[in-house]
Amino acid sequence: MRIVHLESRNLWVVGAVVTSLTLAQLLFAPLPAVAAWLTLGAVAAVVVLLRSARGSDALRRAFGPDDKPEPAGSALACAAGALFVVGVLAILEWRWPLYFTQDDNLTALPVTIAGCRSVLAGVFPQWNPFQFLGQPTSVQSIFALTYPFTYVSFFIARAFGSDRYFVEVFSLLHFIAGYFACYAAARAARLGPAWAMLVGVATVLSGTALMIGRSYAQMTPVLVWMPLMIVMVERLRRNGGSTRWAVTTGVVIGLFCHCGNAQMWLYAVLFIYLAIALLAAARQLAPGGVLWALAAGVIGLGFSLPLAIPQLWFMQDVARAGGSGNGIAPYLHALLLPVPFAQATHPQQWGNSPGMATFYYGGTLLTVVAILGGLVLISLALAARLSLDDLRALVGRNVWLLAAAISILIALGPHGPFWSAMSLLPILNKFTGPWKLLLFFHLFAALSAALVLQRLSGRRLATGVAATVMVLLAYNAWHARGAFYNFADRPYEQLPPAMKALLMSGPETTRGRIFAIAPQRNGAPGYIVSLMHNLPSYYGIAAFDGYDPFTGMTFQNRGTFTFANRDPVAAFRAYGVRWIIVHETAFAPPAPRLDQTINPMEMLDPFRQTVLIRLLSNAELRLRLPHVEIGEIVDVDPLAFLAGVPGRPLQILLDQAGATVDVSALPVGGAVVVNILLRRGMEAFVDGRPVELTGDEFGRVVVPVPPSASRLRVAYSPPWLVAIASGATIALFGLLGCSLLARISHFSS
Repeated sequence: MRIVHLESRNLWVVGAVVTSLTLAQLLFAPLPAVAAWLTLGAVAAVVVLLRSARGSDALRRAFGPDDKPEPAGSALACAAGALFVVGVLAILEWRWPLYFTQDDNLTALPVTIAGCRSVLAGVFPQWNPFQFLGQPTSVQSIFALTYPFTYVSFFIARAFGSDRYFVEVFSLLHFIAGYFACYAAARAARLGPAWAMLVGVATVLSGTALMIGRSYAQMTPVLVWMPLMIVMVERLRRNGGSTRWAVTTGVVIGLFCHCGNAQMWLYAVLFIYLAIALLAAARQLAPGGVLWALAAGVIGLGFSLPLAIPQLWFMQDVARAGGSGNGIAPYLHALLLPVPFAQATHPQQWGNSPGMATFYYGGTLLTVVAILGGLVLISLALAARLSLDDLRALVGRNVWLLAAAISILIALGPHGPFWSAMSLLPILNKFTGPWKLLLFFHLFAALSAALVLQRLSGRRLATGVAATVMVLLAYNAWHARGAFYNFADRPYEQLPPAMKALLMSGPETTRGRIFAIAPQRNGAPGYIVSLMHNLPSYYGIAAFDGYDPFTGMTFQNRGTFTFANRDPVAAFRAYGVRWIIVHETAFAPPAPRLDQTINPMEMLDPFRQTVLIRLLSNAELRLRLPHVEIGEIVDVDPLAFLAGVPGRPLQILLDQAGATVDVSALPVGGAVVVNILLRRGMEAFVDGRPVELTGDEFGRVVVPVPPSASRLRVAYSPPWLVAIASGATIALFGLLGCSLLARISHFSS
């Protein structure tokens, strides 16, 4: 690739552009200050470099083709990086035991833990009886119940003595595996061992990875599957496609889909196929490379459909708006500087601990090189007189640098060029939180920056850069005590014996559900005994609602909330809500956030305010404990009864697929009310024979039972068979395409 010196006429054009950008920034400030001055500085640097032969040569080496032989491997460098990662994670666990079990990991993933327990009991978890009057689970990717490594992590946690370690095991396994995956991606991109080790360390120990892992464990698989997808792209570039390559790539895409965050999976697939398209446009793929990539995508789709179809089927009942969330534009300085030199909050103003600036940090050096490299690359395309072939080569050799640029531009949110446009597109318009793209940026930035530095230097620089970045990352990790929310309690402590005895005594049908009255978030000790969110699932206690951004927005549950807002006493009696748990934080004024404003999540939400006011005189106090008081609503409907006769409860057994009711005590039959919400996909069977079921005025399941029946089964049945059959059919088409491509390749050779 030739980079031609900048001629004087080009210089005047570039000078005019730089002057215009400077004036626009000074007068109107359209860009964040850091971004604006970095951009202007990069353009100016390119102008200066292109004015000399030596500068042009440096640019050619930095961004042009690799003219050096592929570096030899070294197990020592890989092992050293792995030991460093394990050591930092061990220190974090020592400083803050159960480091990763915070925020949503603590309050949402009890549903996953309950689902794993169900597998041990021999029932596949697809419906959680403990939350939302029956909560669909495995049809939602957020609970990762179709992901094999969820159960591997759970069984390992059990082997260590308690399933309360599940989140730690799940996160730590993906962090460690993520290091090796990033190392493999770097080696596949022809980086030397020291540089590859640094890419792995910088990605998994970035502040973004640590804080997202501490808050959303389901996003830690990105650290594993995204680098493996890069490996497959680089192999396609180097070796061409094959049936083995396509099947392996399809399996990687499919497993990634099941890991727990559909948003990140779709982003990753789009990045990978964008990279393949750019490589194809740059003519850096072997003949048939695009067709092999399409075949791999079809196979990956086949592996993904067994989850994607039920999830889309479930989402038809969900009213969810997307496109929301703030970007990282005000905090770009925190990408470059460690604490305390950078002070920042979360883009959404989440978090209740100092040091939130650690979320953005990635080790300074690689981040700076990647950002400047992206700006220089764009400046080169505009300023240097490149032929079309040279421009293609420039794009092909720097495809991961372009991916880094795109990911950070999306992460800018509404301040950037992409987020608002994405909110107009189907599927993408359901996504929230542009700052999540930082997880991709740190991987792409580390990989592309290491490639630029390797082209410019030798082994000695690699050692110095690696040592510096690792020290900076260790320093940042030492201060990474924040999460998107920090709770003070140790995760999943035992409930007070008196509380457990009160809530779990008696037969299941009359035990009654609970309703917790507490703020959505609170960092005070003792918050766990409020049994807010999905904590009831961990303890096996049924609750009226929970923490699920999708189930809570289904039309079925929105109906129950509307009813409870209007008349909470009547609603709770109908839905079997017997116990009202009032936590002391319901009356405590919220503490100011780091920016001295009030965190609305630490206040009672309007629904709970309404319920609290209207129930105080209708619930009888049964238990007073430190932090909580528990009141009882009398005469609530049981979980199963003959319609019109709630005083005659029927024995019921709830599991993670539905409910089984003993109807042998009804010799003349009748309509049986099963006190769970009627959802699309519910089926009823009486003594094994299917029967019709309907809903009553409260949305509860009603099943006609004939005389002399003995057993009623109500099951939640998503379209698994259709999904699996569709996935298998699509995957088969992909395999047939691979066979055809293999034959064509054979005859062509």
